[in-house]
Amino acid sequence: MKKDFLKQKTKPIEIKKQLTSELVENMSLGGFQGRKLGEVTKIWQQMMKEEEITIWLGISGAIIPAGLRKVIAFLVKNRFVDAIVSTGAQMFHETFETLGKEHFLGEPEGDDYLLFKEGIVRIYDILAEEMDLLTGEFFIKRMAAQYLEDKKIYSSREVAALMGRELSKVSRDPDSILINAYKQGVPIFIPAFGDSYIGIAVWYSAMKNNKTFIVDTIKDLSESAYLTLNSKKTGVIYLGGGVPKNYIQQTAEITPNLADPDYIKSDVPVPEKDGFRKPHSYAIQITTDAPHWGGLSGCSFEEAQSWGKVSKGAKKVQCFADITLALPFVAQSLFEKSLVDAKKRRKPVFDWSKSPVKVGYK
Repeated sequence: MKKDFLKQKTKPIEIKKQLTSELVENMSLGGFQGRKLGEVTKIWQQMMKEEEITIWLGISGAIIPAGLRKVIAFLVKNRFVDAIVSTGAQMFHETFETLGKEHFLGEPEGDDYLLFKEGIVRIYDILAEEMDLLTGEFFIKRMAAQYLEDKKIYSSREVAALMGRELSKVSRDPDSILINAYKQGVPIFIPAFGDSYIGIAVWYSAMKNNKTFIVDTIKDLSESAYLTLNSKKTGVIYLGGGVPKNYIQQTAEITPNLADPDYIKSDVPVPEKDGFRKPHSYAIQITTDAPHWGGLSGCSFEEAQSWGKVSKGAKKVQCFADITLALPFVAQSLFEKSLVDAKKRRKPVFDWSKSPVKVGYK
């Protein structure tokens, strides 16, 4: 009986000349969140060996201003991820860095009213000039005025792809998330579209040019749900929680509405049928939120299984750590150990010309 518990010995971490991936792999044989960080890398590496899988990435928090922009771009460029759900703020800060503007180091304490008077905004210990923010805002306003048609309905994915296309015309930045996503065919959904300077800029443009185009969250819902339904298998990676996490989670839960004609047509509850849910087969999260506060950002993947969002046999891990500390170690490990697998794997290709979206692999 005792042997059933004592199967795997711990391995103390050694400080020596070694690759980052070797250090992180050794951390998986220790304890606490160091072990979980090693498991995050292992499970992500396993996804790279899958024949046909679509990998979702959820991004929340201010990790792009905090310095992780090139890390995310690396993951997109090399197809360690295939579809993204992001807060609008992340993609806005990505936009103005692509336009050549910068963030600066600051301090978390000080005279914030003085910063305000100087035209400087603060994100904890990161600073930006308000005029630089306006550079991004006016770029989006001009783009919306020129390309978004009156009385037409768009998904946020379509707007994000348009941003990537137009940024590629004015910037050669190899580390632009939006440009790389556009070139790679990686869709970016921004479901809380109005909760950002992107939404504000599009709204300003509509008012100024007397247009009534709509960025439709219901169209987002349909596109993202069918993306999961029509994929052979899905994995999810959450950097933080919030709207991006739940939005990706629910694509698995609401698939009965799409796959079962009786479910769609009925105005009363229909008994659940086996086979209509499409739970995610892999699940990874790095977050500083804890489960016991009851919020979605920290809730466990076991809780998600009760909703049918994560499969019973899913390979899953949550690492409770600051993303700015954990993700560079994970991404560097993927670069050292899994770049070849990422390039060789059959990647999902999305055909948005048809509704619902068709998903193929090549």
